[in-house]
Amino acid sequence: MQSEYQFKFEDLIMCQKALDFADLVYEQILKFTKEETYRLSSQFKPIL
Repeated sequence: MQSEYQFKFEDLIMCQKALDFADLVYEQILKFTKEETYRLSSQFKPIL
């Protein structure tokens, strides 16, 4: 049975804002020194 409500999640304003925020974070990370990048990478756990 197919739902009568259909939309793409990409059309949601929140999704667009999240992508904009991810772009902003990525731009800032590119400005980090290698030492700062190394320190931060040890705090992240792999998702997979």
